[in-house]
Amino acid sequence: MKTFFRQLVSLLTGNPLHSAIIIVGTAVTIAFVMVVTMIYNFRTADIAPESDRSRLVHLGTGHIERANGTEHSGGMAKVPFDALFVDLPGVEDVTWSSYLQSVPFAMSRDDRQLRLFCKEVPAEWFKFFDYTFVAGKPFETAGTSKDVTEAVISETAARKLAKDDSGNVVGKTIYCNFKPVMVRGVYKDVSPVFQSAYSDVLLPFRYDGLPRSHDGLMGNRLGLLKLAPGTELDDVIAEVARREKIFNSQGRDYVFHMNAYYDHTNFTFFRDTMINPRMVYALLVAVLLLVPAIGIAGLVNAQMQSRYSEMAIRKTYGATNASIIRRLFMENLASTLVGAVAGYVIAAIVVIAGRSWMFGEVTGAVTFGGGLLLNPLTLLYATLACLVLTTVITLIPARRAVTQKIYITLKGE
Repeated sequence: MKTFFRQLVSLLTGNPLHSAIIIVGTAVTIAFVMVVTMIYNFRTADIAPESDRSRLVHLGTGHIERANGTEHSGGMAKVPFDALFVDLPGVEDVTWSSYLQSVPFAMSRDDRQLRLFCKEVPAEWFKFFDYTFVAGKPFETAGTSKDVTEAVISETAARKLAKDDSGNVVGKTIYCNFKPVMVRGVYKDVSPVFQSAYSDVLLPFRYDGLPRSHDGLMGNRLGLLKLAPGTELDDVIAEVARREKIFNSQGRDYVFHMNAYYDHTNFTFFRDTMINPRMVYALLVAVLLLVPAIGIAGLVNAQMQSRYSEMAIRKTYGATNASIIRRLFMENLASTLVGAVAGYVIAAIVVIAGRSWMFGEVTGAVTFGGGLLLNPLTLLYATLACLVLTTVITLIPARRAVTQKIYITLKGE
């Protein structure tokens, strides 16, 4: 190992300017690419509490209209949700929530109101997502039209309401929109990067449509499906369309249509557009590889011209063309590897230090698992791209220099 490092240092210090150009250029390129990749992974990878993002399907709001095609409205209640999405073949689990909204909370009627984000969810929500409870437990209330009487809240929300670091609010009454609510549990903060699981406060789902309005079809359910492994979304959509046709043929004045399905990536990026987020990120990575490469190419080419005399002198002392080319390649390899490591370290520092503005982190934290900070394939491909680039722009002029006569090389032609 000591011998390896001695050889590495020897290669890097043999021509420090050449090595420095490649190291800095590679580090900048790798840092750009890895930052973009890390951000993409944080928003799309399977991370608790959204541990099954790769299998999630987000449903649209739904579309309601009269059977004659007039009076259009949006929203979904229990009746169409159960008819279309419960016990679907190929679907492992289903759940729903209300819309996220800002609501005033306080520990007592006389306390200053604190606005927190909250939404209503069913008891099954806590099986669908992996929340970590630090005190108490989830509520077990089923969906009801009665007033909300219990809640679970995040650690930060608990501390803010309790006005101390203990956040001891389990079993106590707080006021949600000026109505008393019993706190059943406190869960570990969830970052807003988790668009479905995020909320400061979770309340039991209570509003489930008005039976006398729109034939009970209109409500505020936002549905989520968890596909079974190996299930294709197109097959699920086809089955829902079949059920929808049967459901709408039952003689109601109003009919219901599910208007949108999103996998997690499309739900997160460029929703309701024709843009492919994966293609956009691939093009962005390509640009980030190309732009620094142009600068590196110019610098390395200029620096290589200054090394023509060195190569001519090596040939004068008996060095073969192959040995000169091999040494240049090893210099590039060593410099590229050092630059790749430096670039990865820079990217990790940038993402960790800047996570609060990159991920909109107000409360909660993103867990930096090794698979998120280090994507081996991306790092390998980016490093290989840099190595190929630096090798080409180094060895092409070098080969031309070593194959011509020594006196011509010494003249720098």
